[in-house]
Amino acid sequence: MLLRFMLRSRRLMRYLVDGYNVLHAMGLLSKSAVPGQLEHARQALLGRIAGALGDEASQVVVFFDAAYAPSDLPRQAIVHGIQVIFSPPVRDADTLIEEWIRGMSAAATCVVSADRRLQQAARRKGCQHLSPEAFLEQLEKRRRQRLASRSNEASDARFRRDADPSRWLTEFAHLDQDPTLGPPDPFADLDISTFSGEEELPDHQ
Repeated sequence: MLLRFMLRSRRLMRYLVDGYNVLHAMGLLSKSAVPGQLEHARQALLGRIAGALGDEASQVVVFFDAAYAPSDLPRQAIVHGIQVIFSPPVRDADTLIEEWIRGMSAAATCVVSADRRLQQAARRKGCQHLSPEAFLEQLEKRRRQRLASRSNEASDARFRRDADPSRWLTEFAHLDQDPTLGPPDPFADLDISTFSGEEELPDHQ
């Protein structure tokens, strides 16, 4: 059912993703994580989204808490086509996501979070919502679909290339210049004495 929902709605749907909530579901976030590990985890999530959705990743907004924001990066950025937002210092990511939910079209918005507060906000607005686990599952299915599509396209391209007569003419053009590969002599095994006009007469003695 979730796959049908994603396939039906992905053309117009905007995904508001609770970043650290999804990282917990991925097993990439712990209470003892240091800044370098957090950055690695964030990049892993963004890479997974981009790898699964391709150009459609531009429909995804990922929110992270300000408390873990890198000091050398802006509060908003585009990474692999994905809009990444770190909440301001005075607010957490959940509050920022709630504000976005209120300003979005209910029919075109899906909230990705296991946080009950955000799920309730999505229901009040009439938005769709997915758990982090369901979202990750759909990303994996989309990733496999993209890989299969690229494989089919590559196979079709090879078939078209191999079926092109001009390719084979080019491939074997050098054989026209090989004297050992000329046409066979049709008279090579012919006894020419049969055509000399000297017919042997039978002996009557």
